[in-house]
Amino acid sequence: MLVIAQVAAALVLMTGAGLLIRSLYQLSAVDLGFEPSHVLAMRITPLPSKYSNSVDKQILFGREIVSRLGRLPGVDSSALSTDLPLQGNPRFIMRIEGKPAVTVATAPLADYFTVTPTYFQTMRVPLKQGRTLSDNDNPRSPLAVVVNEEFVRIHFPQQDPIGKRLEIGLSEPPNWRTIVGVVANVKNLGVDKPSRVQVYGSYWQGPGIIPGIAPASA
Repeated sequence: MLVIAQVAAALVLMTGAGLLIRSLYQLSAVDLGFEPSHVLAMRITPLPSKYSNSVDKQILFGREIVSRLGRLPGVDSSALSTDLPLQGNPRFIMRIEGKPAVTVATAPLADYFTVTPTYFQTMRVPLKQGRTLSDNDNPRSPLAVVVNEEFVRIHFPQQDPIGKRLEIGLSEPPNWRTIVGVVANVKNLGVDKPSRVQVYGSYWQGPGIIPGIAPASA
């Protein structure tokens, strides 16, 4: 009876281990929407007393970081983003031009990031349609955004989203941003969670959604 009990316990443990290995294999095969290998990330907090009241200084600070990192030996590409994949992200209300009017309570939500143009190259996020952000998307040019496939699936099914406009927030008059490209969905909540609507703005047009606040990740 003792031998039988030991064999039964061993079989239970082996079954559990097999299921765990299978789950790990399945998770490893999940498409993250970006390529994490050979990527190093760090959190940067600019000195508030020096940068918090000047968007121009924040942008200049970001350009200097990207430029210096890009010159380091062995670095192929560098970028800034206000958030990173798989970390969970703040959500913002938005409205879309041509859609029914919304209020704060009924407005759709989006994970919103500001990124430098090299972000999609650095993270190897596939471009699906249109273009990514560029250095020409600066404070002197019309506001541009890139959206993900989930945004298109929900808000523009069977339509071309390029050229459509949206606003992050609900200001009057609306501060419209033009959609210039569509990228792959990126896992932000975890490998086992579905991707949410994602909108990427240009870091060079404004480091953060809230004026004067520019959390940055390299």
